[in-house]
Amino acid sequence: MTSYPRFVDHYVHKVDSKNRVSIPAEMRIDLGNECYVTLGDEKNCLSVFTLLGWEEFNEFLETLPHKLRAKAKLHYSAYAKRITLDPNGRITLTDKFRRIIGTEAGQELVLYGSGDRIQIWNKDAFFAKLDEGDDIDWAEEFENASLRS
Repeated sequence: MTSYPRFVDHYVHKVDSKNRVSIPAEMRIDLGNECYVTLGDEKNCLSVFTLLGWEEFNEFLETLPHKLRAKAKLHYSAYAKRITLDPNGRITLTDKFRRIIGTEAGQELVLYGSGDRIQIWNKDAFFAKLDEGDDIDWAEEFENASLRS
Protein backbone atom coordinates (compact mmCIF):
# COMPACT_ATOMS: atom_id res chain seq x y z
CA MET A 1 0.00 0.00 0.00
CA THR A 2 1.19 3.50 -0.72
CA SER A 3 -1.10 5.60 1.40
CA TYR A 4 -0.11 9.19 1.69
CA PRO A 5 0.20 11.15 3.90
CA ARG A 6 2.27 9.43 6.57
CA PHE A 7 1.11 10.42 10.05
CA VAL A 8 3.70 10.72 12.85
CA ASP A 9 4.05 11.97 16.45
CA HIS A 10 1.52 11.77 19.28
CA TYR A 11 -0.66 14.29 21.06
CA VAL A 12 -2.69 14.21 24.26
CA HIS A 13 -6.21 15.68 24.09
CA LYS A 14 -9.21 15.56 26.42
CA VAL A 15 -12.63 14.29 25.49
CA ASP A 16 -15.00 17.19 26.00
CA SER A 17 -18.43 17.09 27.66
CA LYS A 18 -20.09 16.35 24.29
CA ASN A 19 -17.74 13.39 23.68
CA ARG A 20 -15.70 15.21 21.07
CA VAL A 21 -11.95 15.06 20.67
CA SER A 22 -9.82 17.49 18.67
CA ILE A 23 -7.71 16.17 15.87
CA PRO A 24 -4.36 18.02 16.14
CA ALA A 25 -3.93 20.76 13.54
CA GLU A 26 -0.77 19.09 12.23
CA MET A 27 -2.78 15.94 11.49
CA ARG A 28 -5.85 17.74 10.12
CA ILE A 29 -3.77 19.21 7.30
CA ASP A 30 -3.38 15.75 5.81
CA LEU A 31 -6.54 14.12 7.14
CA GLY A 32 -8.96 16.49 5.45
CA ASN A 33 -12.52 17.25 6.57
CA GLU A 34 -13.80 13.67 6.39
CA CYS A 35 -12.38 10.41 7.62
CA TYR A 36 -13.24 6.85 8.53
CA VAL A 37 -13.00 5.72 12.14
CA THR A 38 -12.97 2.04 13.00
CA LEU A 39 -11.44 -0.48 15.37
CA GLY A 40 -7.70 -0.37 15.73
CA ASP A 41 -5.28 -3.25 15.31
CA GLU A 42 -4.62 -3.21 19.06
CA LYS A 43 -7.12 -3.40 21.90
CA ASN A 44 -7.99 -0.03 23.47
CA CYS A 45 -7.47 1.92 20.26
CA LEU A 46 -9.29 3.17 17.19
CA SER A 47 -7.94 3.79 13.70
CA VAL A 48 -8.69 6.98 11.79
CA PHE A 49 -8.15 6.79 8.02
CA THR A 50 -8.19 9.40 5.29
CA LEU A 51 -10.82 8.64 2.65
CA LEU A 52 -8.10 7.37 0.30
CA GLY A 53 -6.43 5.44 3.12
CA TRP A 54 -9.72 3.67 3.87
CA GLU A 55 -10.07 2.65 0.21
CA GLU A 56 -6.50 1.35 0.15
CA PHE A 57 -7.01 -0.52 3.41
CA ASN A 58 -10.08 -2.23 1.96
CA GLU A 59 -8.12 -3.11 -1.18
CA PHE A 60 -5.51 -4.71 1.08
CA LEU A 61 -8.23 -6.70 2.87
CA GLU A 62 -9.31 -8.09 -0.53
CA THR A 63 -5.84 -9.65 -0.96
CA LEU A 64 -6.15 -11.76 2.19
CA PRO A 65 -7.06 -15.47 2.07
CA HIS A 66 -10.83 -15.97 2.01
CA LYS A 67 -11.44 -16.94 5.67
CA LEU A 68 -9.15 -14.24 7.03
CA ARG A 69 -10.61 -11.67 4.60
CA ALA A 70 -14.14 -12.39 5.79
CA LYS A 71 -13.13 -12.08 9.46
CA ALA A 72 -11.10 -8.91 8.84
CA LYS A 73 -13.91 -7.25 6.89
CA LEU A 74 -16.35 -8.07 9.69
CA HIS A 75 -13.90 -6.85 12.34
CA TYR A 76 -13.15 -3.50 10.69
CA SER A 77 -16.22 -2.68 8.57
CA ALA A 78 -18.89 -3.49 11.13
CA TYR A 79 -17.57 -0.72 13.37
CA ALA A 80 -16.50 1.72 10.67
CA LYS A 81 -18.12 5.13 10.59
CA ARG A 82 -17.57 7.92 8.09
CA ILE A 83 -17.17 11.13 10.08
CA THR A 84 -17.03 14.78 9.10
CA LEU A 85 -14.85 16.93 11.33
CA ASP A 86 -16.68 19.88 12.86
CA PRO A 87 -15.50 23.45 12.08
CA ASN A 88 -13.12 23.26 15.06
CA GLY A 89 -11.47 20.06 13.83
CA ARG A 90 -13.18 17.70 16.28
CA ILE A 91 -14.77 14.31 15.84
CA THR A 92 -17.49 12.92 18.06
CA LEU A 93 -16.75 9.58 19.67
CA THR A 94 -19.83 7.37 19.64
CA ASP A 95 -20.75 5.29 22.66
CA LYS A 96 -19.31 2.19 21.02
CA PHE A 97 -16.01 3.95 20.24
CA ARG A 98 -15.73 5.21 23.82
CA ARG A 99 -16.38 1.70 25.14
CA ILE A 100 -13.70 0.24 22.85
CA ILE A 101 -11.01 2.61 24.09
CA GLY A 102 -12.30 2.79 27.65
CA THR A 103 -12.87 6.51 28.00
CA GLU A 104 -15.51 9.06 28.92
CA ALA A 105 -15.91 12.83 28.88
CA GLY A 106 -13.11 14.67 30.66
CA GLN A 107 -10.51 11.93 30.21
CA GLU A 108 -7.35 12.27 28.16
CA LEU A 109 -6.69 10.33 24.97
CA VAL A 110 -3.59 9.97 22.85
CA LEU A 111 -3.78 10.62 19.12
CA TYR A 112 -0.84 8.81 17.60
CA GLY A 113 0.37 9.12 14.01
CA SER A 114 0.89 5.52 12.88
CA GLY A 115 1.94 5.85 9.27
CA ASP A 116 -1.12 5.58 7.05
CA ARG A 117 -3.55 6.23 9.89
CA ILE A 118 -4.07 8.05 13.17
CA GLN A 119 -4.70 5.88 16.19
CA ILE A 120 -6.79 7.07 19.12
CA TRP A 121 -5.81 5.40 22.38
CA ASN A 122 -6.83 5.41 26.00
CA LYS A 123 -3.92 7.41 27.45
CA ASP A 124 -2.93 4.85 30.09
CA ALA A 125 -3.05 1.97 27.60
CA PHE A 126 -0.96 3.92 25.08
CA PHE A 127 1.83 4.75 27.49
CA ALA A 128 1.82 1.20 28.89
CA LYS A 129 2.20 -0.13 25.33
CA LEU A 130 4.90 2.43 24.57
CA ASP A 131 6.82 1.39 27.70
CA GLU A 132 6.87 -2.22 26.45
CA GLY A 133 9.39 -1.13 23.82
CA ASP A 134 11.83 0.32 26.36
CA ASP A 135 13.56 -2.97 27.03
CA ILE A 136 13.89 -4.05 23.39
CA ASP A 137 17.33 -3.90 21.77
CA TRP A 138 16.16 -2.28 18.55
CA ALA A 139 19.53 -2.55 16.77
CA GLU A 140 19.54 -6.30 17.38
CA GLU A 141 15.90 -6.67 16.30
CA PHE A 142 16.54 -4.73 13.07
CA GLU A 143 19.63 -6.79 12.34
CA ASN A 144 17.74 -10.05 12.90
CA ALA A 145 14.91 -8.85 10.67
CA SER A 146 17.31 -7.94 7.86
CA LEU A 147 18.97 -11.39 8.12
CA ARG A 148 15.57 -13.07 7.69
CA SER A 149 14.65 -11.12 4.58
